[in-house]
Formats: sequence, structure tokens, C-alpha cells
Amino acid sequence: MPTANATFRIASWKEEPYSTEPQKMVQAKVERSFEGDLQGASHTEYLMAYTPAGASFVGLERFSGTLHGKAGTFALQREGKVGADGIVHETFFIVPGSGTGELEGISGKGSWDSGHADSYPLTFEYEL
Repeated sequence: MPTANATFRIASWKEEPYSTEPQKMVQAKVERSFEGDLQGASHTEYLMAYTPAGASFVGLERFSGTLHGKAGTFALQREGKVGADGIVHETFFIVPGSGTGELEGISGKGSWDSGHADSYPLTFEYEL
């Protein structure tokens, strides 16, 4: 199975609370830019629940750009947690049937762990 290696940067992060009791729950809108085997940009919508132990989240992301030079779009489904130490543990998979253009038929999955940084490494396996 081919592997993609890339880095991403958070271009913007906007949270909107929809509940504050008993814990804070937010909808976060995130814009990312990608470099490496994956080049382009994405928009993610997260639902997050904050607790004293950290946070838990689920999200859907739409990527638009190129993967190893093939142009198109696809959607990622993300889920994970942020520990009290600020380390993010996340898994994701490409939503079946979401690929367009030269990325039509793509499938794959991956995970990553990181604290806050200027850029984040991302590696995932895929089939096309």
C-alpha cells in the first residue's frame, strides 16, 4: 500500500461554544495547508468536548489539492483526544466514495500524535 508523507500548518482555528454546562462543548472550524506528498488546503469541522482531563473530538475534513501529483478532493473522518498534557492523539480515514478527479476511488487511513507546533507531520497509507 502506498504511503503519503506530508506536513500541515493550521491557517486558522475558530471555536464557537454550543454548551458550557457541565463541560464546555464547541464547534471548531479549522483551515489547514499541506506540503509534501499531499499539497493543497483543507477545511475541517470539529465537535469537541473539553474536560479537566483534556478534550475529545470528532470531525469531517474536505481536502482539495494533489496527492503524489494527482489532483482532486476527498473527505477525511477524524476522531481523537487531547490529553491534559496538550498532546493530540488522532486517527482518521478517507471517507469511502468521497474522492473526485484523479483521486476518485481513493481509500486509506492513518494516525498522528503531537503537541502544539508550527507544523505537524502526517503519514498515512492509501490505495487508489
